[in-house]
Amino acid sequence: MKKIINHKKFSQWMTVITLSIIIATINIFHVIIGYAKTPSGFTYLATGHYYLDYFEYLQHIASGLAGRWLPLNYFSTDDFGVDLRFFPYIMLGKIAWIFHLSPMTTYWLAVFFLTVFTLIGFFFIINLMLNKEAFYLKIIAFLIAVFSSPAYQILINNGQPILNPYDFWYGPAIFIRRFGVVPYHTLGLLLLLLIVIVINKIWTH
Repeated sequence: MKKIINHKKFSQWMTVITLSIIIATINIFHVIIGYAKTPSGFTYLATGHYYLDYFEYLQHIASGLAGRWLPLNYFSTDDFGVDLRFFPYIMLGKIAWIFHLSPMTTYWLAVFFLTVFTLIGFFFIINLMLNKEAFYLKIIAFLIAVFSSPAYQILINNGQPILNPYDFWYGPAIFIRRFGVVPYHTLGLLLLLLIVIVINKIWTH
């Protein structure tokens, strides 16, 4: 009986992990398509995010890759000093050095894996909240958390209907932007989920 229960739980978690991998792949699919469309002999920079921010993040990964430990802006005439918000990118640079990866590859792999871990964190908390409910209800709750979006305004442009979402800047609510493509934003969300899980663990004991 115990083996059956363990196998059932394993199957459920494998379902969640598989869904998380699929969704995380969709999240960076525009970069994958861009790479596939890059002509032979050209260098693909994988600019899948606002380019000024993107290259600022890449410089910190490159700094970590080059052996530096402080997140400094080397491409500005202004002295911003050490900005610890970007230290996670320095650590990504260290990972890039270990695995011999380029800053661009490291950036998008970080987006992918952090999205996967965040999605698993979503389900872990849903599983805590709906502990006694059937698995299909937990999956429905998980998919609602992933795909829910704000209200839409229907616009007509040149005779074509357009769904224009109501959204705020830095208020990720649309699925394709819910997890974003900025590693330290997703890392912040992941850390918040971990804090919720740890607090729940403390309270229940």
